[in-house]
Amino acid sequence: MIKYGSKQDRIETVIKNLLEEQGTVHRNDIKVHLQDLTLVGSDDEKASANVSTYLSKLKSKGVVMTDHNGNWSLAESELTEPGPMTG
Repeated sequence: MIKYGSKQDRIETVIKNLLEEQGTVHRNDIKVHLQDLTLVGSDDEKASANVSTYLSKLKSKGVVMTDHNGNWSLAESELTEPGPMTG
């Protein structure tokens, strides 16, 4: 279980929010977004490895999916379904 507010929790939340807002995002764009927020370091090689680790963890939890070309999106089970219309 991830501790609420931990670095891993913050990074996973940012990734999920980014994918929810933008749909499919390339891992390099995810890395740049996390670097802009200073959640991963500026060393591109290390940052890429860290982002890959976080994406793999989210994938193993069934939260995200990949097209195996570097593009990531939320798993269908994570997509927000619109609620019933009332009125």
